[in-house]
Amino acid sequence: MQKRRTSKKLDCLKKMPPQHHTLQGETFSYKKSEIVQWALKQEILLDWMCQCFMNSGYLKFDTEKRTWQGADYDD
Repeated sequence: MQKRRTSKKLDCLKKMPPQHHTLQGETFSYKKSEIVQWALKQEILLDWMCQCFMNSGYLKFDTEKRTWQGADYDD
């Protein structure tokens, strides 16, 4: 079995300051997660995430309209 490589773009996570994923006394929500909010401010992570989306095969690019859409999207 081949070892899965991790993107160097994720290295910025090693420098993340202390954050809460679930705020004390609240129900879990990704929208409220300090970790998610911090990650969304890291341009290198957004770039990596977008590249993952675009290379996944779940999205396709329409060269005529110059737009992206879901691979199974029906007009």
